[in-house]
Amino acid sequence: MNQGRQGYINHSKHKSLKETLIGVVTFMTVYLAGIMIMGSQKSYFTIVAVLLILPTAQRASLYFAYSPYKSISDDLVKAFSVDAYKTLFELLIIRGKSTYFLDAVLIGDSYTLILCLPSIKYKQDYNLIRQSIQHMLKDKGIQTTVLSYDNTSELMNALDTLELASDKANSKQMVSIERALLQNGM
Repeated sequence: MNQGRQGYINHSKHKSLKETLIGVVTFMTVYLAGIMIMGSQKSYFTIVAVLLILPTAQRASLYFAYSPYKSISDDLVKAFSVDAYKTLFELLIIRGKSTYFLDAVLIGDSYTLILCLPSIKYKQDYNLIRQSIQHMLKDKGIQTTVLSYDNTSELMNALDTLELASDKANSKQMVSIERALLQNGM
């Protein structure tokens, strides 16, 4: 499943956990086979087992990176299906030493709207996220107005009040914004 789609977070968590468990079982099998065959820990089996645990640790760290976040509901996906916008869901953006979780991003001709729902498991300031995304896009030479919200109803109200005329000439800019966000994602 590709980043930016509904269900990406849950899919990534399950995939990382599965690969971690397979890696641990493989590591233990090789390690114990070495002890049983060679009668000692000092063998090439131990070296192979240690090398196998490195990618397993990487997969485990991915699981722990995704674990505080959850996928958004089908209702939100339906609510944000607006023809004038290109929508992305469940983006985990890495910017400098900070990680931001964007529940939904609506990329339009003139505006980029970001939804960052509050969570008990992690703290994030949606205004700080807006500034960071604005700077990231500016660094890539993309000029757009970024608006951020921590409430679904506020974002829906903004969608109703913003005047949009979908201009196909700006679809290139919309694709550039999407690419920039996905490149900085996990």
